[in-house]
Parts: sequence; C-alpha cells; structure tokens
Amino acid sequence: PTLPPTNTPTNQPTSAPTNAPSHPPTGAPTPSPTLAPTDAPTNKPTPAPTDTPTTEPTPMPTKQPTLPPTTPPTLPPTNTPTNQPTSAPTNAPSHPPTGAPTPSPTLAPTDAPTNKPTPAPTDAPTTEPIPMPTNIPTPAPSGAPTNPVTPAPTNQLTPAPTNASTPGPTPQPTTPGPTPCTGADITVDVLTDNWPQETAWTLTNTCTGAQINSPTSLARSTQYLNNYCLPAAQYTFEITDTYGDGICCSYGQGSVSVVYNGNQMLEENAGAFGSSSITTFGTCDSDSTPPPTPSPTPADITIATFNPTLGVPKCSSITAACTSGSALLDGTGGNQEPNPSNTLDECIDGANGKYHSDESVDQITVSAIGGGSLQAGALAVIEAKVWAWSDGSQDMADFYYSASVDNLDWKLIGSRPAGGPDERTLSIQYTLPSNSPLQAVRVSIRYQGSPNECPGGAWDDSDDLVFAVDPTPASLAAAAAGAQAPIPVPPSKAMDSSQCAAIGEIDRKRCEEGTLCVWKNGRNKGCYPKTSGDTAKGKGKAKGKANKVSTSDDHAA
Repeated sequence: PTLPPTNTPTNQPTSAPTNAPSHPPTGAPTPSPTLAPTDAPTNKPTPAPTDTPTTEPTPMPTKQPTLPPTTPPTLPPTNTPTNQPTSAPTNAPSHPPTGAPTPSPTLAPTDAPTNKPTPAPTDAPTTEPIPMPTNIPTPAPSGAPTNPVTPAPTNQLTPAPTNASTPGPTPQPTTPGPTPCTGADITVDVLTDNWPQETAWTLTNTCTGAQINSPTSLARSTQYLNNYCLPAAQYTFEITDTYGDGICCSYGQGSVSVVYNGNQMLEENAGAFGSSSITTFGTCDSDSTPPPTPSPTPADITIATFNPTLGVPKCSSITAACTSGSALLDGTGGNQEPNPSNTLDECIDGANGKYHSDESVDQITVSAIGGGSLQAGALAVIEAKVWAWSDGSQDMADFYYSASVDNLDWKLIGSRPAGGPDERTLSIQYTLPSNSPLQAVRVSIRYQGSPNECPGGAWDDSDDLVFAVDPTPASLAAAAAGAQAPIPVPPSKAMDSSQCAAIGEIDRKRCEEGTLCVWKNGRNKGCYPKTSGDTAKGKGKAKGKANKVSTSDDHAA
C-alpha cells in the first residue's frame, strides 16, 4: 500500500487495494501470529517448569538446572548382583560344604568292610616265604630220628690211626685268562643321546690309514662298549654330531670315553663337544711301544698373562699347553672384556651385544698333541670357549695362526659352526710352523658373513693368544708323530637364510646389518631372506692394520 500500515489494522479493507503486495510474502508464516510479538525473548526461565520433558530437547538449554539433584541413592549397589535374585534369600547356607568331596562316589557303597578271612585257604605254600612264620609247632613230632641209633656199642677200641695223610681233592681244571694285549689296548665307550642318527665316530690308525667306524645304525640312549687290541701305532679317535650339539645334555644324557693302555684319553662326561671332538694318542715308532702320554695335566698348562707391549695374553715359557685362562678374554670390548681389543693389530670388537647373551670369545688354549711341549713341526690343537647368540645357527668361529708375532701373516686354518646356544667349546688341529720361537693364534666369532682376519661386524669378537714354541728339531718319536697331517676340517655349511624369519622386532638391527637378511616395512613387516634385488646394508669396515690373510695347504686343517 502507498502509506505504511497502521499499528492496528482497520476493520474495513481499503477501497482500492494494490495489484501486488509491496513485499514478497514471508517464507514461513506463523500459523497464528501474535497480535503483539516481543522484540526479544525473555532472559528469565519460567518459574514453574513442567514435570515431564518435552518430546524434543530445547535448542537453548538453561545453564543451571531448575532443581538441585537428589541426595545419594537410597541403597548402595550390590557388589555381585544376581541375574535373578531369590524372593527370600537365606542369611546363611543351610549346610556347610563337605571338606573332601569324592570325584565320583560309588552308586551302592557297602555298609561296612568285611572282617572275616577267606573260608578256604590254599593247601599249597606260596612261592615266597611268609614274612611272619607261625608260632605253633607241628601237631606231632616224627616217630623216629632220622638216622638209626647203634643197637649195641662195641667194647673194642679204634686201632691206631695211620700216619699217612688223606690225599687232597683233585683240583678242578681252570679256564685260562684272556691273553694280554701287547699292542694298543683301546676301549671306546659311547652312550648315545635321544638323536643317535646324528652321531658317528671313527678310530683311525694314522700310521697306516686303517679305520674302524661306528655302527651304521645306532639306537637312542644305548651304550656301545668296544675293546680293541690293535697294533702299536698312533691313533686318532673322532666323534661327530651333525646337528652340532654333541650328545649331552639338551637332548639326552649321552657320554663318550676312550681309554688307551689303561690311560683315560677322553673323559666320560665329554659329551658336550658341539660338532666334533678329536683325540690323538700313541706313536708311529714301530721299534718300541712307550706308554701313552695323556692330555696335558693342569701342572703342564701355563696360564698366560697380559702383555701391555703386545696388547694380548702371552705365555713366555715353553710348555705342553698355553691358555688365556677364564678371565683375560671374557666378554667383548663392547661389554666387559679386560684390555680390549686383545689383538696384535688392534682389530676392534663390535660395539653391540650384551655379556653372555650375544657373541664373544671367552678363552683360547693351545696344546701339544701326543705329549711333550709345543714344538715346531709338531701337531697342536686350538680349543676355544665361545658364546653364541640365540640357537647358534647364525654364528661361526674362524681359527687363524701367524708364524711370527713381529711380522704378522694370518693364515686361516678353518671354521667351525657354533652348533648350539650359549657357551660352546670348539677345537681345530694344525701343524706348528718353524719360522719363529714366538707364535700367535686368533679366534674370531662372527654373526653371519664370511671368514675375515678382522670381521668387524657389530656383534663380532676377535682375540689373540701369543705363546712360545721350541724351535729345535724334535726327537725321532716326536718328529714321526709331528709328521702326521692334522685331522681335516670338513667344509663349513653355508648359513641358512631361512632363519631370517625367526628374527623379530627386538633384534631388528641384526636383520638390517646381517649379510643374509633384510628388514622390510609395510603390512607384513619383518625380516626376510635377502635377494639380489635388495640393497644390502654392508657391515662396518674392520678397524685396525690391514694384514695379509691366506690359506696354507701345508698347515691348514
């Protein structure tokens, strides 16, 4: 309309309405508009709210409730509510439970045990005597004594006795005793463990090559005792276990013993030998058969002392054996090993690893074989006590020697698998060179990888032992014994990358830094065998002086 509408509409419409409204109609007209709407909503809530809430919540709830909440609930809730409580529960159980209920009572127990013995005992006695004989004697003694009495004694005296003695009884013929052995009397006693198919042994005449082998099929937990009378010669006994855990003590209590001419050459409890154990005794000198010389006794073994100039344990005197002892090499440079690196060329140990949880070389011993002292040109055995990680399947020990300490030239003798978890004792034979009166050996335990004089891996440990050697020519017998070749070392089996899957998140670094495995992320993250397409993360380079490493056909076993 031309004029603004009045505050109160007229009861009569205008006589001339416009053709169209001046403003568009509202989009949502009220069904019944108020005559006088308020300019703004009130700020105060209603003084009397309804008892029941509306079907829809208010878009603007009040900040404070209309009434204070009630006090705590009238009754505390039960700690263990029942699903369907009884309408009238009792205050206490009707009867106490039984102290010892029967698992399955009899359906019809007897009223009382019987007190009466059997009505008809057997007539025949039992096979075993009764423990309590009867106190009642037999009802009637026999009618006559066993032997009849003499009817009438004689009055005649016995004539004088003769002077001749009664001839003695004829002796029974005796079985002649066994013929004593005039050669090599050897007793081999082996008790197998629960996995006999892994075990085998040989007794070899190293002078002629003749060999006695163990039975082809062995039974579990069975003793095999054999005594041999063989020609006088030098013999080598070797027992092997293909799995590398010996015959004691994880899978059965096996043992092995070798006695030569009454001397114990291998102890009865020497079953924990890992992959193999080798014992040599006797001599190839055919003119005489001297008594065997057993392994060095503690009095023949020299315990090395740490030499600060060389930086390694050293035995200065010539003896039958030299050992680092149990303390000088214990652990690694990364944990508790004293005087690291304990190598002649500063070959640094790996920084990773916990003491006696991961790899370490703990003790090295060099002993003369067949008696006598450590002598140039004679056989010797290196024995190493090492610690392996996990099940030992990924650890290998490498054995080296250097003929000279002043001019290091490390030669690889061979490698031995750890063959099991925790502490392992591994050994290898070689011929002592004649270049120098002061020689050295090295033992390195490595995680995966390949032989290296200084492997340098994050978990690897290398240690040396220096010892004195008699450089003078040996006696005829010792020279003949020393001329024998060391027991060959079987080729090391390649480490199996299928073990990678067993490496979990906690040992992820081993997967990443090893040579066989690779860590992969993603939905199926984990450790996998490394393939040619994977980018290898090389192990750390070896620290220290670079020395020549070679193998030797005339020395290596």
